[in-house]
Amino acid sequence: MHQKAVIRDFTPAQTLGCNTAIPESTITTFFDESVSLTDYVIAANIQRRYDLGGSRWWEPTAGFRFTYSDFGGNAVTLGLKDGHILRLQGGVRVGHDQRMKDHILTTSLGAFLYSDVLVEGYSIGTAGLPVSGAEVDEGKIRAMGQVNFKIDTLNGLSYYWQGTVRGGEDLFGATGKVGVRWEW
Repeated sequence: MHQKAVIRDFTPAQTLGCNTAIPESTITTFFDESVSLTDYVIAANIQRRYDLGGSRWWEPTAGFRFTYSDFGGNAVTLGLKDGHILRLQGGVRVGHDQRMKDHILTTSLGAFLYSDVLVEGYSIGTAGLPVSGAEVDEGKIRAMGQVNFKIDTLNGLSYYWQGTVRGGEDLFGATGKVGVRWEW
């Protein structure tokens, strides 16, 4: 995955993750720079689906995600350095598969806990902005809920929608995904 991070009107106080208001007269330098970024991600989940009868199931899951963020050559000018985050996660999904004439509709709900257990240097957070080890919630346990809908057309093509809500101390976020998947 390669993405561009552009930081505009970047103050020294923001660089340090400072929440203290600084009078305008003390801010003397602004940057209008850009830096390239390459994220290397290794992630895995292990899960096992258990049949509850009547096309219903539950699926405990556990996993990890390790992200290494490699900033380009202009990173030092902006006060950025390469970094990494290790996230551990676990939870359960419950769902229902409904067989129709020419497709299968799968609906599921998931509840998960996760924590960024190791944060070093600067890495790209889930919002796509650089964050420092002091700004992320290293070691805090967060909750995530998901709702999923998937239509499998039984010919290798499937359509899905996923809604996610995350929360915890000083954190709330919601996202949605829509997609098409082709298996051969």
